Amino acid sequence: MIKFDHFNFNPTPINYYPKISKELGIRLWVKHDDLFEIPGGGNKARMLYYILKTVQDNGYNYIVSIGDIESNHLRSLAIISKQLGLPSLLLIHSSKSKKRDTYLNYKLCCLTGAKTIFINKSEVSIKMDEAIIKLKKQKYNPFYLWGGAYSVEGAYAYYEAVNELKKQIDKKDYPDYIFLASGMGTTQVGIIVGCSQYLPNTKVIGISIARKKEIAIPAIKKLLNQLYLSNEITDKKQRIFFDDSYSIGYKISSSNIIQNIKWAAKTEGLLLDPIYTGKAFTGLRDYVIQGKIKPKSKVIFWHTGGFLNMLSHLNKLI
Repeated sequence: MIKFDHFNFNPTPINYYPKISKELGIRLWVKHDDLFEIPGGGNKARMLYYILKTVQDNGYNYIVSIGDIESNHLRSLAIISKQLGLPSLLLIHSSKSKKRDTYLNYKLCCLTGAKTIFINKSEVSIKMDEAIIKLKKQKYNPFYLWGGAYSVEGAYAYYEAVNELKKQIDKKDYPDYIFLASGMGTTQVGIIVGCSQYLPNTKVIGISIARKKEIAIPAIKKLLNQLYLSNEITDKKQRIFFDDSYSIGYKISSSNIIQNIKWAAKTEGLLLDPIYTGKAFTGLRDYVIQGKIKPKSKVIFWHTGGFLNMLSHLNKLI
């Protein structure tokens, strides 16, 4: 069994949304990890405290990772690694265009002093290897962190987050469903395993923000088995529910998604972004409309962040 550190975070709020609930005919709560305790919040921040503790405990003294120019992972990594005194190198697979300064996550990375290098997506593997070799020659012991914080430590963060959630709600309000945006699948894996342990009657539905099932499901299964094994959980009551109907591209949003973001904001001030949470909420609302979720069902929408992404795309939303 793998031993992970435990962090006593301030629990992120869980709020009931009566107006949206009435419109949808369900009972909807939102678990606000967008309000997690670093600037910009988000699920990546929660994961990174677990990941970087393991990194430092194993003697690594430089962190190298990769992501898009709008990556919440890279912004969170830049902030938290600075808090821990851990230098970071961020490889950004986006074109270094004149518009780059409009992306707030990138600007915050720069503000922390994190080193950034723009590369082509086709050369990710080569550039990562080059960066690691160069840092080793400089007498560092660098750690390569997968983009999106894909790791068993990151998944474990959300295993513990489910226990946090359970303590925040009355037994009569235990959810029938949890909906979330799913990218690399790390957050979803943690919530699946957490529900197996703490909320076994809850169905976890991940709405893909980019990946198709044939790519995502094997990665989810691999990490899922690692986390089950590390926690010695043999009663695997949860199935993988992964919907890629909305995965039209990482930074691509349909008119339906944009309309749902506007609807949530105007109905009850629930703020979503077009890259991550807007897609997941669109999935939730469509499931209700299509009758896949019964009236009066208890549903938690796990808000994984994206406020800075929303601000970077306000021209699409107003």
